[in-house]
Amino acid sequence: MIEVRRLREILQTKKYLRLIAGSPFYLDTVLDYAQPFFEFFKVKRLDGLNEEESRTLLLKLGDIYGEREKIERIIKETPQRIETLRILSSGVPRTIALLFQIFIDDKHESSLKDLMRILDAVTPLYKHRMDDLPTQQQKIVDAVARNWDAISVKELRERTKLESKVISAQLRQLEKNQVIEKRETGTKNHLYILQDRFWNIWYLMRNGRKKESERVVWLVRFLESWCTNDDFDSRINNYVIQFKKGELDENAKEIFGQVYSSLKNLTTGQKYLLKKNTPKNISVSIIITENEAEEEALNLSKEKRHFDAVKILLESKHLAIQNKIFLSSELNAIEIIESLNFGKEYLTIEQINYYKHNEGFLLFLLHMALKTITLGLVQNSDERVQNMIDNIPEMITDIHNGNMDYEFQIIGQIIFTLLVYKKIFAAKILFEKLDKYDLKNIIKPIHYTFIYYSQGRNSHLLKNYGREIIESASPIITMIEKSRIDMDII
Repeated sequence: MIEVRRLREILQTKKYLRLIAGSPFYLDTVLDYAQPFFEFFKVKRLDGLNEEESRTLLLKLGDIYGEREKIERIIKETPQRIETLRILSSGVPRTIALLFQIFIDDKHESSLKDLMRILDAVTPLYKHRMDDLPTQQQKIVDAVARNWDAISVKELRERTKLESKVISAQLRQLEKNQVIEKRETGTKNHLYILQDRFWNIWYLMRNGRKKESERVVWLVRFLESWCTNDDFDSRINNYVIQFKKGELDENAKEIFGQVYSSLKNLTTGQKYLLKKNTPKNISVSIIITENEAEEEALNLSKEKRHFDAVKILLESKHLAIQNKIFLSSELNAIEIIESLNFGKEYLTIEQINYYKHNEGFLLFLLHMALKTITLGLVQNSDERVQNMIDNIPEMITDIHNGNMDYEFQIIGQIIFTLLVYKKIFAAKILFEKLDKYDLKNIIKPIHYTFIYYSQGRNSHLLKNYGREIIESASPIITMIEKSRIDMDII
């Protein structure tokens, strides 16, 4: 205190001495009535840049980094993006300049390194500010910072476990010291937010939990305000390219993976892209709805990317078997079957192995075969029907891995359809080709029906079957006869 009083005396008496200093916040020594320097200095508050000044700065930065045309387009078409950057940086010119370079740079690792350098530079200042706060105020600032958006006293009470009157008293002090900004609501329930938004960024990046979105919430909110759809596509695509090439370190993969997967209004295609190209802990958190799975599968099928379309159907845990089959009925069954046949040169080893080890694939493929054969029969295309029948044994041979009772029931439906259209010989071939699987005993009622139509109702072979099989086959024969009448099959 003696030294401070001596300095005050020198500054008062020595006219040739002038002390000019700057500080990001008010010092207690000039606010406290009991301090020697209380109201001693002439204080000039330097506000952050306004919107027009920010535009001028960004245009100059655009010149420096060769991005002037992009900045001019942003100012003309989406001026609110400039205001977003200004608010995020609190209008501090140095911070605007640093953040600007980060947000125009699509090279994620270098952008992140730039940001980390900024955070390192401000760490002593912000850490000092936090450490100087009393314990209760530290708890309140921690809760406000982690929330990012403005927060009420009620929410602060739940998070800090402090009493409301204690929180209110501490908030008044924090507001006085320009740490917290109060947002009037027209009621008694005001909202509170960290005044220095870049301090909030620093706090989240340095103290936010690694596996929680709070660590990157500021960047998510910024990008949602800053980026157009084209910007999102460009950024996500560049991230995926760098991810695949191994050009990102683990920190960049983690942070930008969290950022992009947390964005609102991602397209279905972007979700699938990120699900395949983000760290596993982030990938599993990306939720694909039934509608999105259907949309993506249909789009891929239209692009002739049948492997990817079928893979989505089989991997979607949200879709029941019935929904998968329903969806498949909307796809071009003939193209899918013909593009997925084993042994074709354009099927990769990866694709073939995927099919062989996926339990749902045979079921899907047989349903596609049923659809294709039915369509071929309707169009009177014997060649297409025969080709499909020839492929069925190969499908089963390649991916048979256990109990296929349900799959053979689908084959039974195929034979039933052949019998409706009087394609007896085609049904005979299918029974013969699958003889090693003992098909005739697995679907005995269908085999009885086949004998009934191929050998005649008086065939001695029918006498080999027990009453239970005869009774089971009777409604099948009735259905075939009715179907023939309905479709005018003579």
